[in-house]
Amino acid sequence: MKDHRPEAFQILRAIDGKRSFSVDKLFALMNQIQVTGSISGAAANLSVSYRYAWGLIQDAEKALGAELVIKQVGGAEGGGTTITEKGKRLLYQYDHLKQEIDDQLNGLLTSIEDKYVDSHDERPLRIGDHILLMASTIGPVEAGLVDALEQAYYRETGTLVRHIAAGSGRALDIARQGRVDLVLVHAPEQEQLFMEEGWGIERHYLMSNSFLLVGPKSDPARLCNIRSEAGVTGLFQQIALTQKPFVSRGDRSGTHLREMKVWKLAGIQPAEPWHMKTPTVMGNVGALQLAVEKEAYTLTDAATYWQMPCQDSMTVFSGETSDDVLLMNHYFLIIVNPERFAHVNVQDARRFAEWLTKGAGRALIAGFGNDNSPKSFF
Repeated sequence: MKDHRPEAFQILRAIDGKRSFSVDKLFALMNQIQVTGSISGAAANLSVSYRYAWGLIQDAEKALGAELVIKQVGGAEGGGTTITEKGKRLLYQYDHLKQEIDDQLNGLLTSIEDKYVDSHDERPLRIGDHILLMASTIGPVEAGLVDALEQAYYRETGTLVRHIAAGSGRALDIARQGRVDLVLVHAPEQEQLFMEEGWGIERHYLMSNSFLLVGPKSDPARLCNIRSEAGVTGLFQQIALTQKPFVSRGDRSGTHLREMKVWKLAGIQPAEPWHMKTPTVMGNVGALQLAVEKEAYTLTDAATYWQMPCQDSMTVFSGETSDDVLLMNHYFLIIVNPERFAHVNVQDARRFAEWLTKGAGRALIAGFGNDNSPKSFF
């Protein structure tokens, strides 16, 4: 079984839309600067010239609009270079993202037979079996739906689908780098931009559920006093007015983008300390767990809320029965454009999309849930 994609996951940053620099090389250089205390030492350890290393830093500082290093000239020890606090924070965030994505990519094509062949399906994986790679928003993965769909589709067709779990913004970025054949996301504005830029060729509606505004049953912001006609924007305004804790994904995920849209429509610019951004917390499950711990409000999705054992301490304030369009959560499947990346498996991607929207996958989605949920998750 041959993987037709590059070995390493690479991140590039565009400069004024004209050229780009390697984020991987930049942060490798910054790591070495921390070790050696100089640009020349870091360049030597990476086998690049000083001119290249210094040019890379200058390009990065221009593109990011932030100072990343401080050069100290002269002195008793002959000067040196240190990383700024901003640079250290970026380096930490990069390491976290890179590790997350690398771990998932490294596991894509391992232990496949154990995952897809059970006691009821003794069919071995064959060389030449069809393979699809999909970047999926985290919610359906955490709910278990993506695994269920992948296994059912393999049993029925022999086509193996594997996924990378990432927030919608990251999932679309992964697709822009040619790492996957298709994406499952719920960020309408970003999806539209993705299509307009020519990264996708087909966008298929797949399923829906609701975003939910949830919070502690003690209701410290007294949302229960807000009239229903005020809608979710009125509830957000009340949270801001009382400055009660609110947990935000802060990671460009579909949930985070929707949260920020509601704040904007509510006329609120959320701020610390009551608005707590948690980009290092994985998915809506992690954000909801933190909200329970902090007795905070948060925006989540129905599948996450009903799969979590949190109903004893948390309750839904908006979204469960509301027809507020701001809380409608639509998921779309997008096939990556093969004109951008020749290795995209368009034929199998189209068959998978057909199976999900018109075949057995549709019925599986419609009935997916658990005993705690008042209805199916999607």
